[in-house]
Order: sequence, then structure tokens, then C-alpha cells
Amino acid sequence: MTDERTCPHETSEPVEVRDHTTGGLVTVARICTTCLAQLPAAWGCPACEWSETRALCDPVPQLLLARPCQEHA
Repeated sequence: MTDERTCPHETSEPVEVRDHTTGGLVTVARICTTCLAQLPAAWGCPACEWSETRALCDPVPQLLLARPCQEHA
């Protein structure tokens, strides 16, 4: 899994690779189109549950994938 640190932006593009067993595409990460940060593949999924944490002096909270949906498990 990718690093679960996140950026405050909402726009991202998927990074997809071909699944050799099914021939379909699988999203392995997402890239923020504003700051180019690497985000988890589940970023933006409304079915996944996220936990928000903030360290002292952090300008934005960090989101951690608390409970992935069936697709991202």
C-alpha cells in the first residue's frame, strides 16, 4: 500500500497498472494534480472509512485509511 499521508487538495488522477490475471486495470495509487503528492489508491472513495489525525503545528490534518471498503481491502 502507498504512504497514507495526504494533502489538502481534492483533485487527483489514478495511477493504474494492468492486472495480469484478469487483463483489467487496477488503481494502485493516486497523484494529486495540484501538489503531485502520492495518495492511497482508495483516496476519495466514499465507501472507505477514514480517520483524521493532526500533529502539533500541522497546517492540515492527515487522513489515514481506517476501514477500507471491499474493493480496496
